[in-house]
Amino acid sequence: MTLPPIVGRGPERDAIDRLVQHVRDGSGGTLALIGEAGAGKSTLLRHATTVAEGGGLRVLRVTGVEVESDLAFAGLATLVSQAPQVLADLDDEARAMLRGALGRGDRTPKGLEVHLAALAFVTALGAVPSLVLLDDAQWIDPASLAVLAFAARRLDHDAVAVVLATRPVAGVEITLGGIAAVRLKPLPLSHATDLLAAYGTDAEVAAVVWRATAGNPLAMVEVAQSLSPEQRAGDEALPEPLPLAGSVRQALAATLVGLDDATRRAVAIAAVDASGDLAVVARALRHAGLPTEQLALPGVDLVGVVDGEVCWQHPLARAAVLDALAPEDLRAAHRHVAAGLDPADAGRVAFHLAAAIEGPDDDVADQLEQVAREAQLRGANSAAAEAWTASARASSDDEARFERLHAALTAQWALGDSHGTVARALPLVETTADPHRRSRLALIVGQAITWASGPITGALYLSNEADLVAPVDPLQAGLLEVYASNAHTLANDPAAVVASAKKASAWAEEAGDVGLPVMAAAMESLGRFMLGEAGEARQLLEPLTELCPVLLDAEVDGAAAMSQVVAFSQIVDEQWSNADELLRSLISTARRTGFAGMEAYAHDQLGELDWRRGRWADCASRVAYMLTIGEGTDQPVIHQFRLRQARLDAARGRTAAARPVAETALALGQDLGFASLVVWSREVLALAAMADGDTAEALRHHQALAAAWDDRDLHLPGMIWWQAAYIEELAALDRRAEAEDALDRLRIDHKRAGSNRWSLSAVRRGEAALTTNHEAAVTALDDAADALRSLGAPFELALVLLARGERLRAAGRTAEATRDLGEARSRFEHLAARPWADRAAALLGRDAAPAQASLASRLTDAELRVAMAVGSGVTNRQAADDLYLSVKTVDSHLQAIYRKLEIRSRSQLASLVAREQGPGPV
Repeated sequence: MTLPPIVGRGPERDAIDRLVQHVRDGSGGTLALIGEAGAGKSTLLRHATTVAEGGGLRVLRVTGVEVESDLAFAGLATLVSQAPQVLADLDDEARAMLRGALGRGDRTPKGLEVHLAALAFVTALGAVPSLVLLDDAQWIDPASLAVLAFAARRLDHDAVAVVLATRPVAGVEITLGGIAAVRLKPLPLSHATDLLAAYGTDAEVAAVVWRATAGNPLAMVEVAQSLSPEQRAGDEALPEPLPLAGSVRQALAATLVGLDDATRRAVAIAAVDASGDLAVVARALRHAGLPTEQLALPGVDLVGVVDGEVCWQHPLARAAVLDALAPEDLRAAHRHVAAGLDPADAGRVAFHLAAAIEGPDDDVADQLEQVAREAQLRGANSAAAEAWTASARASSDDEARFERLHAALTAQWALGDSHGTVARALPLVETTADPHRRSRLALIVGQAITWASGPITGALYLSNEADLVAPVDPLQAGLLEVYASNAHTLANDPAAVVASAKKASAWAEEAGDVGLPVMAAAMESLGRFMLGEAGEARQLLEPLTELCPVLLDAEVDGAAAMSQVVAFSQIVDEQWSNADELLRSLISTARRTGFAGMEAYAHDQLGELDWRRGRWADCASRVAYMLTIGEGTDQPVIHQFRLRQARLDAARGRTAAARPVAETALALGQDLGFASLVVWSREVLALAAMADGDTAEALRHHQALAAAWDDRDLHLPGMIWWQAAYIEELAALDRRAEAEDALDRLRIDHKRAGSNRWSLSAVRRGEAALTTNHEAAVTALDDAADALRSLGAPFELALVLLARGERLRAAGRTAEATRDLGEARSRFEHLAARPWADRAAALLGRDAAPAQASLASRLTDAELRVAMAVGSGVTNRQAADDLYLSVKTVDSHLQAIYRKLEIRSRSQLASLVAREQGPGPV
């Protein structure tokens, strides 16, 4: 098969040329080419190779192959094998982690350790300016694609470029999120005419072919080549319909017609083997009784041997052969390839053996189970899920088959793939008669449904399954009901949270279990806080405060999830020191066990604490870390993480960046019933409106929050801090009756919350807003300020100082007003809360002394994170690892930091960071 010439695609070629030039200049980047089969992706990669090699770049290539898409880190292994010296030159830690991921060492990377190791390898390639090509990325195994995409996003300051080509596959595009992409459209007619002219095709005939193939370049070439010379020249009528129009793989497979049996078997073996290793193929051919020379295929333009490697003329050619093979021929080819592989390559051998059998084979099933376990240990859950599934399929024993299917679903769920988990598991649940087995599957399905279809649907499913299994296994029923209770928290339904937690506790008591009641108590405590039953909630919470760290250290099942719930209760109950300590323990446990998702949740809650305590620079760093963990996924929780950044953006006046994030999360929350997302989105949108000075718009979102509180019977003033601003907005817009009503409700909730200092400050702010007596307002704001100083909430305190300064001025107490407004301005400046700092400055007047600008107001978010890391005393290498960046990126940011801050040393930076890390005495 002759490859088509490059015609058109000017913008795409220009983008590739620019990227190559960046590498020659010492920087890098990534470009994704997305298009249907035959759209010209491989042709553009050929152009990239030519340009790169002409510019002196080293070119490395990984091509995804369907038959290897289930092998853990197969793609990464292919890349690493092309630069063994680079691997050898890595530091000991990175090399050990990378070898562990590839199954070549004793270390087992956890969490994002393999991502860091891959980043170290890819950036080290930049010692020799390099271009990495990833072709048919939709067939690269998911574990490899995830870590390579992670590295590819971080190449701006390294002499490495990545150009990848993929079909428009939803899951792959999510994995590649954040990477610059070009979508290949059909060729326009003028370019199609030029393309087909190279094959002697008349312009009018080319137009017919163009319409028939919808402008697909490879399809056009294949159709044109299927015509006679006279038909291409327009001298004979074209067949009707055109042959094989639009079916590229069929056209390629047609090449096999007429081959003798031995040649066809040889081509099948070459197609089934994905290594391209001639030695492997030769051994497989000998096992099939065929000579190695059988790959010298006279008249066959599909596959051949080039420089000792088996090469295909086009990636679709291999797929076409696989499509055309009869099932028995495909099984035979897999059997021969398995015999040709090195037995040490256990994963490949096992998958080829699995594809070679028709029915159960317990030896193969056992081999596949071992492959699955090793893949899971290496963090390749997608590969593990497929290996577990194949192992189950090969099992003759019913119990073993079920356990392997359960393990496959567990691995699938560990990917965070809620829709895929539901699709795979739900039919299995419905056909499982045994109640014990069904309930174990249902526990996974219910959690996946919660995120795929919404918490209300998930909670209902889990509770129904709990009722089904309760007569025979009350303990399992209790576990299902605990997860239902947790789903209800996402729907902000406290009554349901408590009801499910109590059912779980009762079933656990019936079963005589001691662990599950602890989990149920954690859920019930949170639910009662939400209902405003603070006394009962604290009674439940108190023993858990001491118990959780012990259970975390012992790595007891469920301890991490329970600790997360307990920590949130502690945050809203203003037990901030306890929450901080517990969340740090949770992070330590998550890192030790490789539970990256739980680590992200813990950082999310610590970020909430940082927000409330005015440690916004630390909060921004946590948000960046959370989003790093969540890269390449599109679960609802990712929107929660993005809202944390949006809140910072809104408070700092970057409202144009904050609003789209919040609006997207709001729509998703409303669509799926994630009331928690809705609430947080409203918080951000209201804050953005306040930053812009749009009181009416802020009130609109706060009214929606008030309606949600009423609808769900929520009485927890500390869950998010909105009621004080709501009352102030109503008062400012002269809607006094509504403001009085809102204040009365807040007073009730404050009383029910007991010693809650924020709600006390909010009540007093509301009272100040509703009085026309300036002295009375000042007294009320005095109380609010005292409560917030005691709590340690500098942004909220600065808001009170701003309001009190205005009232003091109105009361004629100018000196005191200047004091309050100056302190408010200083605190706002420290937080880089620019809109509010500007308001304080305006009230102070032109003669006010300039406030000292914070690091956050002088640096970009990325520079601020580097400044905070390096300023805390770590090396550039450690900062890079901590921030998941390359060392060169850290170096580049550090140069910009020094320039902007007009400093020259790390000690000067450390001094500035120490000032930034805390608000000082509140």
